[in-house]
Order: sequence, then structure tokens, then C-alpha cells
Amino acid sequence: MTMDFTYAAAFVLSVVVGLTSALIFIGRKGRSYWRFTLITLLVAVLADFALLLDWGHASEMTAAFLLMDAAFFSAYGLAGCAIGALPVIGARAIYRVVRTLWTK
Repeated sequence: MTMDFTYAAAFVLSVVVGLTSALIFIGRKGRSYWRFTLITLLVAVLADFALLLDWGHASEMTAAFLLMDAAFFSAYGLAGCAIGALPVIGARAIYRVVRTLWTK
């Protein structure tokens, strides 16, 4: 079983979105991880739909096809965003622990 190129590209795009979103989250001193997760996943799925679907053939796409793609884009988006964001969020957590221990 092979993976369609679209879903591989969706995964890579989601990793980039996750990494970029995590850097913005850290830079803006974000506190709500739930909001971060929802916004990042939404951006990844919307980017996948906008960039990876061939909208020239939109009239041929059924609702079932679009729902299936939305489900796959969400799954790959969640995994990709987690992989992209984890190193940044993890580094932030380690930095906070070290800073707390260092100042005691």
C-alpha cells in the first residue's frame, strides 16, 4: 500500500506549520496549549485544502471525497503539527525547568 503524494505533502506542510506556529506561540508568550493546538491544526488543514487540492476539477469532487480528504488532512495535520511543535515546546519546558532550578 502506497501513500498518495498529496498526503505526504500534507504531512510535510503540517510539520512546517507546527514548527512555525510553535515559534510564534513561544515568541508571543502563549499560555493556552488547547488554543495553540486548535489554531495550528486549523491552519494546517486549511493550508492543505488551499494548496494541495486540484481546484480546477472542483465540479467532479463529491462531498464524500471532500470529507475523506478533510479527515486524512486532519490526521496527517495533527501528527505533523505535533512533530513540528514538539521540539520547540519541549525546549521551552526544559529551559523553564533549568531556569527554575538555577535560580533557587
